[in-house]
Amino acid sequence: MKKAAIFALLAVGTLFFAGCGRTGDNIQGGKPIVIGDNDGVSATLEPKMADRFEVNVGSDPIRIDVYHDHATADGEISVLVSDGSKHPYAYTKSRAFFYGIKADKQKIGVSATDVATNLPYSINLPANFGKAYILVKNLTSSSQSVTVKAFTRKAPVRKDTEVDSPPQSKPEEVYGGAIVFLGQKDTYVFTGEDNSRIYLTVPGEDYLKLKLQVEGGGALISPGEDTTLMNGDKFTVYADEGVRAGFCKTYADECNDGIDTGEYKITIKRP
Repeated sequence: MKKAAIFALLAVGTLFFAGCGRTGDNIQGGKPIVIGDNDGVSATLEPKMADRFEVNVGSDPIRIDVYHDHATADGEISVLVSDGSKHPYAYTKSRAFFYGIKADKQKIGVSATDVATNLPYSINLPANFGKAYILVKNLTSSSQSVTVKAFTRKAPVRKDTEVDSPPQSKPEEVYGGAIVFLGQKDTYVFTGEDNSRIYLTVPGEDYLKLKLQVEGGGALISPGEDTTLMNGDKFTVYADEGVRAGFCKTYADECNDGIDTGEYKITIKRP
C-alpha cells in the first residue's frame, strides 16, 4: 500500500514539473477584444492580480491600448503580450514605449514622468501577427479598473525612402518617421550633394535609444549628432538592439497615438 502511494506521488510530481517546463502552454485564453470597438472590454484587477484578454491580428497592424482608470502614476499596471504559440512577445509598464522580452530591463528603465496618466499603456503589433494573448497585471496594493481596446494602425510611419539636399533657396531639408514596431528598421537612400551633413533628432527624451547607421562601414550616430553623406549612401534608422518601439502623433493620417516617443527627424544641410 505504501509503495503504491509513493509511486502515485512520484507520478503527480513528474506531471507537475513537466508542465512547468512548458511555460507557453500554461497561458489561458481571455476576454475577446474587437478591433475598432471604442468601448473595449473592462475588468477590475485585485491587488497584485492579473486578467487575460485576446485579439486576432489580421492583414492590418494594430495598437493595443490599456486604459487605467483613476491612475496616479506611471508603472501601476503592466501589460504582457504573447503570440499564438503562447510565447511572450512584448512587455511594458510605461506609457512612453514598449519593449521585447529579451530586452535588458536594467538598461532600459521604465520611467516616464513627462507622460500624462490619462494616456493608455500601448503595444503595437505588426500585420498578420495572428492570435495575441494580453495579460494585464495590477502592480499596486489596491483594486484597479482597466479597459482594453484595439485599433487598426498604419505602417510604416514615414513618407519617404529617398532623402535629398535642400534647394539653394532653403538652408535645410527635413524628413521624418517613427519606430513603432519591435525590430523595425527604416532604410533610406541619399540622392543629394556629396559631403552634405545629416542630423538625427527626436522630439523629447530618447526613450528608444535611436541610432542612424550609414551602410558600408559608415558612421553610427545618435540623436543630437551628425555626420557626412555622399550621393548614393544608404542609411538606416532603428532602435538600439531592436528591442524598443514607441508611438507617434505628428504625421497626419499615419498615426494618432497621442504621444511622440517613437518619432525622429532627419535634417539634411548642404555642404
